[in-house]
Amino acid sequence: MRGALIQVGLGTYQPLGAWAKTYAGGGTLHLEPAYKTSKNWIWSLQLRALYGMRVKIDSSLLGFLTTEDNQILGLSGSYAEVRTEGRGTQLGMQLGKVVPLGGTGAKSAAARNSGLDLRAGAGWLQHRILFFNPSGGVPMVYEPYRYGLDRLHRGLYAQQSIGFLRQSRNNEYGWSVALEFQQARLTPQRGYNYDTRLPDTQAKWDFSVGVRALYNLNILRAATPTTGPRFYVD
Repeated sequence: MRGALIQVGLGTYQPLGAWAKTYAGGGTLHLEPAYKTSKNWIWSLQLRALYGMRVKIDSSLLGFLTTEDNQILGLSGSYAEVRTEGRGTQLGMQLGKVVPLGGTGAKSAAARNSGLDLRAGAGWLQHRILFFNPSGGVPMVYEPYRYGLDRLHRGLYAQQSIGFLRQSRNNEYGWSVALEFQQARLTPQRGYNYDTRLPDTQAKWDFSVGVRALYNLNILRAATPTTGPRFYVD
């Protein structure tokens, strides 16, 4: 079977390398339109949002704003609330191959289109610290001052994954789970960090390992003419 796949899903990952000094693990939201050939090759566009990363440097990042009792004073003179979260965006391309565990001679179409899911890709990545100040009154976490605190990094990444893809019996839908590995070379965009009072211009290596789960909405067509329906849409 060949045709379009609309893949949506969730994931989680653990930062390694340079960005592990700033963030703990977070989650990912996936929208990955793809095209599958009759030979089980998959070309896909990666659109991913990174969210929920715990910022490990909170105490030092906002230390110059805190009082002796570790509170932040707002402009009104009362205590203010400031929360942080790491977020990011990924845009890229992937090429993959589904290897049927029963071989290409499997009797059912679902078996021929299911199996070991191997993928590799590359693209563009950015991540930064977001500040939330629901009480207001802390101008340092708003533009343009936050630019010296948000640790914005941008650059290119490469990614590899190994998993399992399963199609339904009627090929209307499918799902996949995979273990992912990622390597990225990112450059700081701000040039200077207010909290450390130091330049930040050197490119860094960011790595991660994670797990993803995708649901596939299939628009597939038989590789050769057959009787009955030729397209399958959930």
